[in-house]
Amino acid sequence: MLSASTIYAADNEIYVDQSGTGANIDLEQLGISNIIGGLNSTAGSLTAFDLDGATMTLDINMIGNTNKFLGDINATTFTGLYNFKPVIILGTQLLYVKSSLTACMV
Repeated sequence: MLSASTIYAADNEIYVDQSGTGANIDLEQLGISNIIGGLNSTAGSLTAFDLDGATMTLDINMIGNTNKFLGDINATTFTGLYNFKPVIILGTQLLYVKSSLTACMV
């Protein structure tokens, strides 16, 4: 008898806690169920990352399905670039659907 089971877990987990001036942070993840969160995050429990400083740029690229990020950002000047690409499997081909969001706070 042959038995198979699938276990799902986050492909990538990034934990962020940053303070200071002039931060330029670039994060890219490829896979399913990726998370970007705080130091106490796990795949099943996402806590907010913390970014504090004067001038910050945050660039997040997440390629794959069911990706999540949660964060608290406190900055005098902030630029956020967010790019999310869900993956659609069609036969043996992968198709990427592009969606993006740009946030600026001055």
